[in-house]
Amino acid sequence: MNGTILDNLASQIVDKLPDNVQGQLSKVTTMRAVQVGLGFVVLGQIYRWWENRMPVPRYGGIVSFSSLLSTIRMSKRGPSVLSEYYSRYPMAMIPAGSQWQLVVRSEFIDEVNRAPDDVLSFISATEESIQAGHTLGSQIVENHYHHNVIRNYMTRQLHSIFPEVYDEVKYTFENDATLNSDEWRELHVFPWILKVVAKASNRVFVDTPLCRDPQWLSVVIEDATSVVKTATFINLFPTPLRGLVGWLISGKKARLRRASALAKDVIEVHLSRAGKDLEMPDFLDWLISIAPQEELNVEDITRRIVAVNFAAIHTSSLSLTHALYWITARPEYVEPMREEIETVTKEMGWSKNAIGHMPRVESFMKECMRVVPLGANTMARRVMKPFRFSNGVSPPIGTVISTHVYAMHMNESIYPNAHTFDGFRFVKPDSDTEGKAKETMYSTSVNYMPFSHGRHACPGRFFASMELKLMFAYLVLHYDFTWPTEVTQKLKPGEKYRPKDIWFGNTFIPDPKAKILVRKRQTRSSLE
Repeated sequence: MNGTILDNLASQIVDKLPDNVQGQLSKVTTMRAVQVGLGFVVLGQIYRWWENRMPVPRYGGIVSFSSLLSTIRMSKRGPSVLSEYYSRYPMAMIPAGSQWQLVVRSEFIDEVNRAPDDVLSFISATEESIQAGHTLGSQIVENHYHHNVIRNYMTRQLHSIFPEVYDEVKYTFENDATLNSDEWRELHVFPWILKVVAKASNRVFVDTPLCRDPQWLSVVIEDATSVVKTATFINLFPTPLRGLVGWLISGKKARLRRASALAKDVIEVHLSRAGKDLEMPDFLDWLISIAPQEELNVEDITRRIVAVNFAAIHTSSLSLTHALYWITARPEYVEPMREEIETVTKEMGWSKNAIGHMPRVESFMKECMRVVPLGANTMARRVMKPFRFSNGVSPPIGTVISTHVYAMHMNESIYPNAHTFDGFRFVKPDSDTEGKAKETMYSTSVNYMPFSHGRHACPGRFFASMELKLMFAYLVLHYDFTWPTEVTQKLKPGEKYRPKDIWFGNTFIPDPKAKILVRKRQTRSSLE
């Protein structure tokens, strides 16, 4: 860390201090204090590295004493490193910012799942991973009662929720001038998908008209996209500095104020009818019905809605962007899926049941999530009490344990030709008669974990998969896609193209700058 960086950090620190304190401190003094503090932090890292050594391989080579330096070293070849360590070692220490993770293979997953929460803590690991105190609020992780709403309301009511989501998706697509042209129009994919997912999700969370309010969409999208970026940046710093860094860069309070002001009227209406016997309670009614007494106010309920939006918008937007890139890159899958979608919707209409009877669509989406899972690792747990694996390894208290996802998904013994995208990999041979894929995209197992696995698997995966399949099927049925001319003119005959994913913080990010060309479907339906 050079003097310029320290000067900038010192300036920000001093500027945030009260005026009477600023008058008694110079930036030079503050800079020197930061330098001394960093020196102690580095020495502390080396000491902890020595004290917490385990008899497992550790990535990093000559810089393996530092997780941060090892993270930097790994930044350009993360997926290949994970695949190499997965194939060679049952467990290994892999860098994750300023800390290490003990990443284990599938044979240890059941041991991790069986451990009580007070021994291996999902909450503690998650709180650090997303830096909840600086992004969403610590209470979101410490008391995640909103998960009960997702499990007991959303998941059980998907059939009744579907018409609302479908109506919003149809409204959004039909009123988009870019989509509904007979001429090719350029579409900046990721920002557009963020808005589409936000609208559809908030039709359930807050209903109309708020779900279509540009200001509301702006604040929930801004929050959803900032959480991961903010947390990743904070996690680059040693624990003693994270509070300071979070204080300097987090904008969660300002975003919460904006969101609360926009949602105030809607929430107050729902608060006023709390405890009443409602014929058709919605998401907010259920959320308020189980909220602790101290959270029955506009700000805290808004905080929960924003947190649920983070989970819904972040994961679904990335997944749908990946899928849209894949279908544009592999147009040979379009007609078989269109035929399936047309046949099913003619018989069943657009319904939750219909979405569940599209094995080709299901398989295509599932293959997208296999090839590019959102995270390279999953099932993060922090060791809170002494714990020993069956191979005798005892991670020190405080160690974060996780399991391979990407490397396991690339295992040829589990998935033949694993590095080749096969959109119909998961279609049963008899799917034409049964109308079912081998397994749904929300099914989890030790061999398929984009939504994690076990009792802490993503509770919103049932809603997310329904929403994703609906949006993807609607797009495939009604629109044509291709790459811009500047891309296609550089391709050789028969050459396939897909924008390269970005490796960021152990996550596969679809290229946020990529664009495609889109137009209304030109070929007529075979059923018309």
